[in-house]
Amino acid sequence: MWATFSALAGADPEDRKAAAKGGVPPIDSIDVSAVFFTLGGKSNRDTVVLSSSSVVKGPFKLVIEAGGGKNKWVGPDFPAFDSNGSKAPAIEGPPCSPCLFHVVNDTREEHSLASDPQYASLLAELRQILNTTVPYQTGDDG
Repeated sequence: MWATFSALAGADPEDRKAAAKGGVPPIDSIDVSAVFFTLGGKSNRDTVVLSSSSVVKGPFKLVIEAGGGKNKWVGPDFPAFDSNGSKAPAIEGPPCSPCLFHVVNDTREEHSLASDPQYASLLAELRQILNTTVPYQTGDDG
């Protein structure tokens, strides 16, 4: 979102001072401000890495968990808390690792497509994205 907010503010998204010092990775951001200003505008980004174990590309979401395939998340009800502030119970997903979901057709993420041969190349592509995405670390613990 950095490039989007920079564009909206009329600022250059590149931090040239930090880049001049060296060791600064390239900005991983795409300007999607057209989505805000164009009726029916669409993002030019189709892939979003959610974490080191989850990526979304188009309508597909890959989740890889090391915990023996125990996949839990809050949902599907909104809000996730009741009027007393109690958290909604976690939903346990299918015992799969990896899990591949078509989040448009399977909004509750109950039916993994990971074992379906027709999704083998997509599964490999999404794994590759996770394997090559390295979270930026500043070295600052605070």
